[in-house]
Amino acid sequence: MLTLAFYFMLVQPKYYLELQAELDSVFADRSGHLDPTALSGLNLLNAIINETLRLSSPFFLPRIVPSGGFVLDGRHIPGGTTVAIATHSLHTSPVHFSPMPQAILGKECHTDKNAFMPFSSGPHACIGKNFAYQQLRLIVARLVLAYDMKFADGFDSHTYLKGTVPLLATWFRKPLLVKVIKRSGIDLDKYV
Repeated sequence: MLTLAFYFMLVQPKYYLELQAELDSVFADRSGHLDPTALSGLNLLNAIINETLRLSSPFFLPRIVPSGGFVLDGRHIPGGTTVAIATHSLHTSPVHFSPMPQAILGKECHTDKNAFMPFSSGPHACIGKNFAYQQLRLIVARLVLAYDMKFADGFDSHTYLKGTVPLLATWFRKPLLVKVIKRSGIDLDKYV
C-alpha cells in the first residue's frame, strides 16, 4: 500500500507538494514528534491514504447466500452458495466513484462511502483498521516531511501501474524507482 501511495503522489506531483505543504504547516520541526491526533486531522493526508486504499485493496468480500436463494443480475443463486466481489472491482466502479482515478481527492466527485471498504465491513471488518490508519499516516508523513521525491530518470510510470496485480496481496512486476533527496533541516540520526 505504501508503494502505491507514493506512486499515486509522484505520478501527479502536485499532490506530493500539497501534502508536503500541509505537513510543513503543522509540523515546524520536520524531524520531531508527529502527533497522531494532529495527523488524523490532516485532510489531504487522509484523502491520499483513502484513495490509495481504494485503488489498491486486493481482497475479496465473500458472503453466503441465505437459504431460499437469491436472484442476482437475473440469475438465481441457490441458498448456501458462497458469492464474492473483489473490492478492487467495487472500488473502481464508476457507479460508486467518479471521476476516476482521483475520486476521493477530487473536489467535485461522486463518492459512495458505503462502497468504500478496504478493511471489509460488518462483523468481518478488520479489528486493526484504526491502528493501520495510524501507522499509514505516520509513515507517509515522516517520509514526506523528510524527503523530496520524484520518479527516477527514465522511470515509465504508465508501464509500472500496468505491472501491478491486485490479487489477495498486490504483486509488483517492476520496482518503483524513486529519486529521494533529504530535505534541509532533517536530523535522521534521531531514528537510528
